[in-house]
Amino acid sequence: MTDQAGVGAGAQQYGGFWIRFLAYVTDSAILFIASSVVIVAATFLGDAGAFAGALMVFLLALLYWPLMQASARQATFGKQLLGLKVAHGSTGERISILRSFGRELGKIVSSAVFSLGFIIAGFTRRKQALHDLMASTVVVREAPARIVAALAVSVAAIVLPIVAVPMLIGGAMVGMLMSAMGDLQQGQVRGVLLWNVWGQVDAARELIASRRTFQPEDLKGLVGSYKRRRRLRIGDAHLFVSSHRCSSG
Repeated sequence: MTDQAGVGAGAQQYGGFWIRFLAYVTDSAILFIASSVVIVAATFLGDAGAFAGALMVFLLALLYWPLMQASARQATFGKQLLGLKVAHGSTGERISILRSFGRELGKIVSSAVFSLGFIIAGFTRRKQALHDLMASTVVVREAPARIVAALAVSVAAIVLPIVAVPMLIGGAMVGMLMSAMGDLQQGQVRGVLLWNVWGQVDAARELIASRRTFQPEDLKGLVGSYKRRRRLRIGDAHLFVSSHRCSSG
C-alpha cells in the first residue's frame, strides 16, 4: 500500500495530522525495540551495565528526534518511511540543531490541555502543530508514504515483548534450576565424605570403649580401617557424581 496523495509537482504539500501520528507511532516502536536490545544486553554486565544501559536509553529518547530532524535527512526513521521531512518554515531548508531542540521543547506546550497543540495540525493552513508555529517549522511531504512498512514496524514492537519476555523468564528459570542442581550434587558429595569421617570417629569410640588400655597395634588397626573406609566412601562419591553426569547428559 502506497499513499501518493499530495506528492508531486506543483504546490508544496504538507504532512497532516494522521500521517504524522503514524510517523510518531513508528518512531516510538523503533525506540522501544532499540531500548529493549540495550536493556537485555546490559543485564549481563552487572550493576555497572544496568546503569550504563539506563543512561543509554535515556539519551536515546532525549536526542533521537532533535538530532535526526536536524541531520541531512531532515527526518526521523518513521518520518522517512512515510515520506516526510522537517524544514524551516520560511526558507524550506534544513533546520539548525538549536531550532530542532526548541521544537522538541515546544511539544511540552503542545501536549498540554488534551494535546490540542498536536491536534491543530489537522486544521492550520500549512498543517503546523503548535510547536511548529513556535519554532517556525513545517513538515513537508517529499516522497510516497510506505504505510505497510511503517505498520509492520509498529506491530513488531507489540509482538516483541510477547515473544521476548517469556524467553527471558524461561532462560532465567533454567539457569536457576541448573545452579540448584549443582549445589545439590555438591551437598550430597559433602554428605558422603562427612559420613566417612563420622564412621572413623565411631570406630575409635567403639575401640576405646571395648578396651581400658590403648595398645600400639590398636592404632595400626584404626589407621587401616580408616584407609579402607576412605577408599570405599570416595569411590561412592565418584560413582554418585558420574551417574548424575550421565543422567543429566
